[in-house]
Amino acid sequence: IGGRPVISMEIASGGTLDDVLKKRGPLPVTEAVDTILGVIAGLEAALLGGVLHRDVKPSNCFVSPDGSVKVGDFGLSVSTVATADTFQTATGVIMGPPAYAPPEQLRGRDLDVRADIYSVGATLFTLLTNKPPIEGSNPVEVVAAALDEKPKSLTEHRKDILPGLAKVVARCLAKKPENRYSDYSALRNALLPFSSAQPVPAPLGRRFLAGFIDYTIVSLIPFVLFLTVVKAPERAAREIVRCFPPSR
Repeated sequence: IGGRPVISMEIASGGTLDDVLKKRGPLPVTEAVDTILGVIAGLEAALLGGVLHRDVKPSNCFVSPDGSVKVGDFGLSVSTVATADTFQTATGVIMGPPAYAPPEQLRGRDLDVRADIYSVGATLFTLLTNKPPIEGSNPVEVVAAALDEKPKSLTEHRKDILPGLAKVVARCLAKKPENRYSDYSALRNALLPFSSAQPVPAPLGRRFLAGFIDYTIVSLIPFVLFLTVVKAPERAAREIVRCFPPSR
């Protein structure tokens, strides 16, 4: 605008996911997973446009009036095709939130999509626990813990979280990039079984009725086969008689 580059963002009047957590506390499992799938969709679209976010956290995920979640605040983003990384400031101070940044980002190394996948896993961890996966009394302690300490499993924070979901989040939070999901498609497929897209079992009464109907049908099959076998000779005899009509 007027020769000055700007970033334009959609207005999301529902606040951020950080605001949601302050009001409601930890989210139900299915809602948290559905929310993070929306975040993944936004990050994937940005990546297809050649943009790596590098600052994914609850306060940078915005809630639209319809309840959908949009990724915003691309102030630390970089081009995936750039020849130089601007991750560090001119004074060499690392930028970004240490509680949600992967170890390689804290060390100032080259980043790829697996760095954002780490932050996505950290954000999902927070949506489920209302705590970051790495904590400390000051930024230095947080950085030290992020580099060396393994976060506690989600199952230690909540009893209603399935071990499978805890493993997905733990893989996102792996210290080494090669141990994380390699792309958003793989992460999405791993999360879908824990989302609202996963079919919900029918109520017990409906399942009992369906089982009764199935049992009745299966029970009738032998009887029908018996009648077929018994009646078959009679039908065969009638067909033979028809082939040899009585002489006059």
